[in-house]
Amino acid sequence: MTGRPRDATEGSGAGCGDVAAGLSEGSDNVFFNMTSDVGDRISGYYVPDSFSGPSVVRIVHGRGAPILFEANEVVPSLVAVGRHATGKCAYTIDESVVPGLPGIKDLEIHEPETGLRLYRRRAPDTVVQAKILRLETHLVPLRQLDEALEPSFQYFYRAMEDLGYETTAQILQLENAASIFASGRLLYKTYEFFIEARHFQPVCLLRNPYDELAERLLVLWQAGRGDTSLLDTRDTTIYEAGIEFASTLDLADERQLRRAFRGMSRADAATFSDPLVRSLTTRSPDDMGGDDNVATALHILSGFALVGVRERGDLFLESLAALANVDPATLPAVSEPEAVVELGSMLREIGAVRRLIERDLEVYNEIEAAHQRTL
Repeated sequence: MTGRPRDATEGSGAGCGDVAAGLSEGSDNVFFNMTSDVGDRISGYYVPDSFSGPSVVRIVHGRGAPILFEANEVVPSLVAVGRHATGKCAYTIDESVVPGLPGIKDLEIHEPETGLRLYRRRAPDTVVQAKILRLETHLVPLRQLDEALEPSFQYFYRAMEDLGYETTAQILQLENAASIFASGRLLYKTYEFFIEARHFQPVCLLRNPYDELAERLLVLWQAGRGDTSLLDTRDTTIYEAGIEFASTLDLADERQLRRAFRGMSRADAATFSDPLVRSLTTRSPDDMGGDDNVATALHILSGFALVGVRERGDLFLESLAALANVDPATLPAVSEPEAVVELGSMLREIGAVRRLIERDLEVYNEIEAAHQRTL
């Protein structure tokens, strides 16, 4: 073994041959994967962002300090396709690196700078053998719901919109990952091929578009006053125009709201219009889509394993629990904040608002009607 285990104080499936296959076919998305875990030996690869830098992973094993371990095997194809200068990105970890490795049940391997989980050891009989992707349709994510499901899966990733295209795509392409739960506010069409090819079961919980707009206005209004606790840095930048618009509003004054939405600029309208339909049918945040996207959105949702509505959150949770093979009582209830309900009721009376979210309302009403028919 030529790999060099390092004390953490020094710094912060598919086999290796399949790396070459994926890259030679033009895929530039699979940058880490797990080859095998046979108890006394774990093998995988991780291609760092740095073209010439070393490939280093952090091993967390619960029996001492984390270990930084530098890749000890070369993948020549990485050099051939220009992905890495030396190709030294594959690793094999054994008991010389982690003493007692066969008996450690909770070992994890991370990317050391970002903390991204590259691998998590779990006995197959302790996790759900399912691959679920929850498409987030809310600006404020249902994080408690995701976190309640984390212990039931081997791989777990949430808020994938923060990871970027390449990392999200590689997660969706993980080999030998039969137990994985992922969630994020993604543009579905961008990842549709990977989702279908890797047999993920997509699920989503829809919300009345008036209430979703109400919550967005409340969150952006607060951000305009300096409270960005519900937005990350990325969202603060993306919704800059929306924050400016919302900050001018008196959210308790229906007359003022009517004037504001009637006089809304095109740029402001683009921030708020039809977020659901656009997330399902477009490939760019700036793409406004067209009228035919309603039919496209409904067609996409028809292929989901589960589509719920927030007004019947209990039914969604029961179905999700069955899909994930967990006790429904372990999943947190989904309810509407009072401020959202009040503002949402006001927005329902404003014609300009209806035109702004008209396509989302069409999709939502179709799904709601489908639910009614099943009751």
